[in-house]
Amino acid sequence: CLARAPDHAACQRGLAVLLVETGRPDEAIDQLEQWAVRDPDSPEPHIEIARLCQEQGNLPAAEEQLAAALAVDPDNSRALVARGQMREAAGDTQQALASYSRALELDRNQPTVMVKVATLQGEAAAATVAARPLPSGVSPAAR
Repeated sequence: CLARAPDHAACQRGLAVLLVETGRPDEAIDQLEQWAVRDPDSPEPHIEIARLCQEQGNLPAAEEQLAAALAVDPDNSRALVARGQMREAAGDTQQALASYSRALELDRNQPTVMVKVATLQGEAAAATVAARPLPSGVSPAAR
């Protein structure tokens, strides 16, 4: 596949996963970085490097790569979803919601992301209601 289409994202990802699974994570990163150099106008190599970094627990490097992907293409839905996932995992639900919402604006055909947005919006609304002071004479159990 890579011989015919060296910039094919799924093939690049597959090779990187294979390299990691066979104990060669540094080669996986090198291979993806070479792709980024070869195709500087594509956010895809940066997204794949970010995924690999995140899987290896290197969250600062993953965030840096997502920023690089979005610098190349600020309207890349995959990068926005990945950023949302990272921010959600870090507990930053407002920023996660912003990233997911922007991704949905760009591509409405993302049912999983729609569910994420609805869930996070519901949690935010529930937190707002819970934080409101009760009117005098209303017990907390009445909520």
